[in-house]
Amino acid sequence: MGALEKKLHQQTRQLGLEQRVIWMGYRIAVGDELAGLNLLLSFSKAEGLPINLIEAGWAGTPVMATRVGGITDLIPDESYGNWVLPEEPVAETARRMQTFLSKEGLAQLQTLGRHFQERVTKEFTQVKWTQRLAEIYSELKVSLTTPLLCD
Repeated sequence: MGALEKKLHQQTRQLGLEQRVIWMGYRIAVGDELAGLNLLLSFSKAEGLPINLIEAGWAGTPVMATRVGGITDLIPDESYGNWVLPEEPVAETARRMQTFLSKEGLAQLQTLGRHFQERVTKEFTQVKWTQRLAEIYSELKVSLTTPLLCD
């Protein structure tokens, strides 16, 4: 969903990919559906902490994502997922996707998915994130009550 939705649907038809690309739209319980994927792609130009990637981690689904914003918190290095640099040429990203989805690459994807799942289920629980938010708000409260010194 978004500003490019109509254009992307049209491009899918022009490329004859209607049988291979399924536009699912907004999903409330996408986590259950992610477990059957070979690879989740997330090519955002900017991102906070993406819930869809956390859900992919819970499901053990490997991820290929742009190295921006909060994605680097979820995937601190490529032992948890595959990074795409924002300036990477599209042809290079496509080549790497093709390699991952080959017979030989699928075993590597499964390993990435398991490793990512271990990280997300350990580090991104509701309790841990509630505590982290409390720390952030506490720090913010202190900074708002501290007088500013100006020259």
